[in-house]
Amino acid sequence: MGKGRGRGGSEYDEELSRSLFRVILPVMICMALTIYLVHSFGSGGCQTNRVSQPLELNDGSDAPRTVENDSGLRSRTTTFVFLGVFIGCMVVFTFVLVALYKYHCERFILGWLFLATLLVFAFVGGQYLFKWSRSHCFPLDWVTLVYITANFAVVGMLAIFWKAPRLVNQAYLIVMSSLMAYIFRTLPTWATWVILGVLVLWDLFAVLSKYGPLRVLIEMARERGDPLPALVYDTNPASVGRDASAQPAVIVPPKRTAAERAAVAEERAAATAAKDARRAAREATREARASSAAAAAAAVGEEEGPAVNGLAVPNGQDGTVTSVQAVGVRQEDNGTATAIEEDVSGTGPRRGVGTMGRHLKLGLGDYVFYSVLVSAASQFGLVTAVTTFVSIAAGLVGTLFLVVVYRQALPALPISIVMGLATYFVTRYAIHPFAANLLPELLFH
Repeated sequence: MGKGRGRGGSEYDEELSRSLFRVILPVMICMALTIYLVHSFGSGGCQTNRVSQPLELNDGSDAPRTVENDSGLRSRTTTFVFLGVFIGCMVVFTFVLVALYKYHCERFILGWLFLATLLVFAFVGGQYLFKWSRSHCFPLDWVTLVYITANFAVVGMLAIFWKAPRLVNQAYLIVMSSLMAYIFRTLPTWATWVILGVLVLWDLFAVLSKYGPLRVLIEMARERGDPLPALVYDTNPASVGRDASAQPAVIVPPKRTAAERAAVAEERAAATAAKDARRAAREATREARASSAAAAAAAVGEEEGPAVNGLAVPNGQDGTVTSVQAVGVRQEDNGTATAIEEDVSGTGPRRGVGTMGRHLKLGLGDYVFYSVLVSAASQFGLVTAVTTFVSIAAGLVGTLFLVVVYRQALPALPISIVMGLATYFVTRYAIHPFAANLLPELLFH
């Protein structure tokens, strides 16, 4: 009995480890790619700089020039406006998403995601390619630029919204997340910290609060039995293609009539009742076997053996486990982690974490803001970037561990972002100055 249970536990640990690796590796790749996008521009020394003589007007006055001050004031005002608009849109659009899903407007959600994805691939991708070619003095005309951008965008839309090999689909999702994080490169550092702090608080409220929009969205999806229509990274193995069992990144459930929804609800209720009946039958069988074994032991006067599950088992009989609680981990479409429990028969096939039946999913929003934090930290040196990088990965592992322990939906951003921010400030303002002061003493030589 012990060996069998040990083997099952070992297999489950291996499956869970593989699933964690499949979700952490793309996060690390996305963060590394974002760092490259932010720092990949060349010096542009080959470009011809036009030097013009400024026109000087001597008006005879000694008034101080305030052009730089006015420019700084406008920049700060623009940043505040951007922060207000971004945070307001994030809150409003989340509630709009819940309303659309509640009233079965999945097609509007699909169009919304389709337009956003097209803008990221076509506009942001084309803009980055243009700036990269100019900074590296790479000759690229407008026709070639439009041709490359259009092909990149079309293939990306097909890979995400229709059919493509799994590896191509995952690669485009990672590239899309990096391009979205690349948009935040021009923000001041303090604005980036404000956005990340607000996101942590909003994620906690939206997922853990009783009236949080993301929690309401998850509960509605569970009641309907339909997946959420959202952009997610699926950790299915790369060898699995887009067959009937491998669903695309954006899933739009078919629109059902009231009668069809009632029929689905009845089928779900019948399946639940049948599952409960089977569970009750197994419990009754287990109790009957235990009672008969105890009666037989009392009749023949045999000594009682070791206790199994609180019941005495006679010597010479093996205690058997008729069912095993297998705990799976799944990442909800909005980036919240959820634990799943299912009864697996001891003799039936077991589909563990990381397989087609139970695998991890992570929302692209988590990829984006992990990458935003790392790219902002990389502006102040390699050491700061590496420590923040490792802290985010450790925070993600901790989040998934808590999901398995508590078996409930948890937000995926707070732990990783808080650990990353804490590590960034400690490294930049404590470790880096300390190491810089030790360099003149030749300690590291």
